[in-house]
Amino acid sequence: MTDRPPCTASITNEHSGGTHHCVLEAGHQDPEWGGDHAGPEDEHGTRYRWSDKAIGALPHQTDIPAAAPAPETALRDLFAAAIASYDHAVGQATNPAPSDHHHGQADAVLAVRDAELERVRAERDRWRQRAEKRAARYEEIEAADQRVRAQLDDLCREPHPSHDHVCPDDVRRYILRALDQPPATA
Repeated sequence: MTDRPPCTASITNEHSGGTHHCVLEAGHQDPEWGGDHAGPEDEHGTRYRWSDKAIGALPHQTDIPAAAPAPETALRDLFAAAIASYDHAVGQATNPAPSDHHHGQADAVLAVRDAELERVRAERDRWRQRAEKRAARYEEIEAADQRVRAQLDDLCREPHPSHDHVCPDDVRRYILRALDQPPATA
């Protein structure tokens, strides 16, 4: 290696298995691979290789900002680079670097994403509220069941010397049996 700075190219798409950053030096030319970029070796000793025209490729940048951009800005730039790379790969753009047009398209994608995330969050909140209401109702029913059982126990412990009335023991047995059985299905 020479004392040239490292290549800053990277790629992220559905086929790359994540983001890969070129490990070669800036301006690299390989007799076998030409100007293609190469990621780090994996556990099998192979490298992911790509060209600047590949979908999701971000070509080498010579003017790198001093501070890392905010995550939302980085995502916007990544989307713009992917759109620009696609436009370049299909011949709709002569320059693979993202333009204001590509950033505008990325903004539109992010607006759709934000609206969809808000919709999903609202739906998640509705489901949480339903679950909380059901849990509260279950607790109410459970407490009522305990109260009924306690009242039955008190009622049926009364002495009854004669059986010329409805026997509380029978009432207790029938109600407890009904409470313990699952409801009949139609």
